[in-house]
Amino acid sequence: MKKHFIKFISFFMAIFILIPTISLADTFGVEDKFTSYLVINSDSGEILGEYESEKVLPIASITKLMTYNIVKDSIKAGKISLTDEVTITKEMAEIPGSSFNLKEGEVLTVDDLLKGMLVVSGNDAAKALAITVGGNEEAFVKLMNKKAEEIGLEHAKFYNASGYPVDDKENEMSTKDICKMTDYILKEYPEILDYSKIRILDYPSRGFKRKSSIPLLGEVKGVDGLKTGTTDKAGHCVVTTMKVNENTKEKPYRVIIVAMGASSKEERDKADKYIAEYIRQNFGIVNLTTKDEEYSTLRVNSSQTRDVKVYVDETVTKMVDKSKGINYVEKVDDNIKAPFKAGEKIGTLTIMNGGKPVKEVGLVVKEDYKKASFFTRVRRSLSWAFRLTRELLYV
Repeated sequence: MKKHFIKFISFFMAIFILIPTISLADTFGVEDKFTSYLVINSDSGEILGEYESEKVLPIASITKLMTYNIVKDSIKAGKISLTDEVTITKEMAEIPGSSFNLKEGEVLTVDDLLKGMLVVSGNDAAKALAITVGGNEEAFVKLMNKKAEEIGLEHAKFYNASGYPVDDKENEMSTKDICKMTDYILKEYPEILDYSKIRILDYPSRGFKRKSSIPLLGEVKGVDGLKTGTTDKAGHCVVTTMKVNENTKEKPYRVIIVAMGASSKEERDKADKYIAEYIRQNFGIVNLTTKDEEYSTLRVNSSQTRDVKVYVDETVTKMVDKSKGINYVEKVDDNIKAPFKAGEKIGTLTIMNGGKPVKEVGLVVKEDYKKASFFTRVRRSLSWAFRLTRELLYV
């Protein structure tokens, strides 16, 4: 990153550059495919792309991520275990919509029901888990809403454990809330990926075999989850999780993609795949500046030592879109005058990615610079004026 160039600064000349507000977010060009989407680096929290992420929307079966969370909380508290057996009741089995084909009277473990809920999005499995944990679904829903408040989901509202519409009511959240919930679950209960990575759920003894409802598994390298959701009102929605740069020389990171409201499954999966592939091919974690690295030399007439070396005051390593290029914009006070003390900030450096600022750092001097004498400053100014006049005469 080291760059050396001379900037002439005097009473007659100054540098002034306007810098726009810093923002990490961008769009992926699929705004006509989704009502809303948000893409983040889960490891750093950086937003890689977003569109209408504050909009509150029906979430359909994405609800089941919160249901999983509450079940895992109950297991963690020692109230139930994965091996506990659940006898399926008529109430559990008869919920409409996507199904794990539960039958009244059959016995399955909590682990079986989690697989049925997460891999094939069984509404019946979600209801069975809710009743098992809460005693009834209404009590379980209270736990869901309490958890949403606890982890800071500002717009979450749950009416049931499955996401299936009931009496014109649908569970709802903002896309940003869904992303926050997903990030929380991945860090609190990363074993959810052991379920979401299952491509085919096969129970020969039950006569049940079905492909996972999660798109991109096996299609895009690194994708290992996580959940889809579809209702007439919600449209076709998806939460995709993906590990990038695993087993490579580059620094690995995890991405969460939340995309809502596509008009069809095919359109959702195609646009979701486009985002995932674009990230894999173009995004990376890059060292952009190194603290105490010399950045440039400024020519300052008022300084006894005319050439003033400036250094970056912060190491910056960030996620960037490498296909869009990285450049640096230096800004120095137009009234800059010596003397300078070692460590003094005399300017800023804005790091740009694709024409958008991603980070601003300070430019500092590392040694003392004394003020030039009055006669030295006058001589330098006259010399500069003479050269300028001569150049103008020969234009």
